[in-house]
Amino acid sequence: MEKGLIRFEQEQNQWKEWTLRVKSEFGDETLKSAQFQKEYLRHLEGLEIKYRANANKFEQLELNILRAKRREIEKQLYPRMIFRLAYRLLRSREMRREGKIHNLHLDINYDGLIAALAKKGFTGLEKQLSMHVKSNQPEFRIPVSFQINESSEMKYELRFCKGKNDAYEIQDIKATLKGDQKGAKLSMLYSSIPNVDLTMKQVYNLLAGRAIEKSEGWVMLDINDRDAEGNLKTKVFNKEYGFSVEKLLEQSGIKGIDDLSKRKEILQSLREGDIIKVRVGKEIKAIEANPLHKSLEKPEVVLAKRQADLEAARREVKPQAKVLEEKEVLKVKIA
Repeated sequence: MEKGLIRFEQEQNQWKEWTLRVKSEFGDETLKSAQFQKEYLRHLEGLEIKYRANANKFEQLELNILRAKRREIEKQLYPRMIFRLAYRLLRSREMRREGKIHNLHLDINYDGLIAALAKKGFTGLEKQLSMHVKSNQPEFRIPVSFQINESSEMKYELRFCKGKNDAYEIQDIKATLKGDQKGAKLSMLYSSIPNVDLTMKQVYNLLAGRAIEKSEGWVMLDINDRDAEGNLKTKVFNKEYGFSVEKLLEQSGIKGIDDLSKRKEILQSLREGDIIKVRVGKEIKAIEANPLHKSLEKPEVVLAKRQADLEAARREVKPQAKVLEEKEVLKVKIA
């Protein structure tokens, strides 16, 4: 209920600020002029158009008060009754048309946001998003979460704000992975990787310590480096770095990669940052891409390195390279 009042207060405060600026620059006479009163009348009519359809009881009360104010201004601008009635008739038609256009813009804005969110992997938010878009707030947030296991949880905070043409756009998305260890949390903003469009799945894989491939190259989170808000920064391994998952796959000994569709599926999963299970000889092994060491590695090896880096970061010293047995690192052939 209170949000409805806030909506009016914000727009009314903007008008008051503009009125003070006009008074300061042009004086009181400008505020009393017919032209200014017409602008004020259009402002009040605009509130009626924007809020009438979804106003709660408090907003309806305020709209009634504003309607009375409109009648006062109309009387000043059009002293003769016949002209006032003609103006009201004309404006009522125009306002209905403007209301339809306003609602059409809301629908277009809503459809665009739904499509953008679906592209990022967020679905099932239609009801919440529709409610917020119609609320006409300057900004809003939608929380999304899912349980990974008993002790791990992935949370997303979708942040929206009004941009150009008074339309909502996705301002940012904050993702937080609550780890197995008590109190352990890793967070990042989608915008922390400039010009890279990420899906919710890719962000989860990044926070889980894995790498993904984008057009700029392979991307990983740097667990030893955070921005001012505590979000993890990124490492980008461009093409010149020399990590080729295709070449490693060719030399891996994985069965089935001669099948082009199977090969494509494996490469796509690795590029997404997924842990995949493959057959090597008679064994089934889990692997993931690790551009940092230019290798395909077992998940437990990557986890061990990640934990070592976290411990080193807590001690505020540079992490020492861990010497691994040859069987732990799958650099060329998975055996």
